[in-house]
Amino acid sequence: MTIQPFEINIERDVLDDLRDRLRGTRWPDEIDGAGWDYGMNGSVLRSFVHTWLEEFDWPTQRTRLNQYPHLLVDVDGLGVHAMHAKAADGIGLPLVMLHGWPSSFVQMLPIVPLLTIGANPFDVVVISLPGYGFSDRPRQRGMDIARIADIVV
Repeated sequence: MTIQPFEINIERDVLDDLRDRLRGTRWPDEIDGAGWDYGMNGSVLRSFVHTWLEEFDWPTQRTRLNQYPHLLVDVDGLGVHAMHAKAADGIGLPLVMLHGWPSSFVQMLPIVPLLTIGANPFDVVVISLPGYGFSDRPRQRGMDIARIADIVV
């Protein structure tokens, strides 16, 4: 097993390509009044895209994401992303956290500081599920709950 530290940084050309593709979206027709009956609500999705194009501040988010160390751990040839926040007193009990589906390690950021302080702080390790965030995408079938548990242990 190898462990490689890294800093989250998405290249400018990747972000520019995303913006171009979002601006070029061809929106499907909708049935009036259908809401969520046939999948994602179009007006909600358009609102998300507007936010990504006009309001999302990547440099601020990158700084927020990089407030803790990030690691890429090779587990049997699969790169698994982990974020590590040490206990404030330096002697915390290890606590491994996984995000839900669909989601990412980012959902854990608000609670991490609360877990690393106090009378019984933790060393928090937040793992990105294979195929999510900065973890590699599985290259073969069988990446289920049991396999993910094997990877974490």
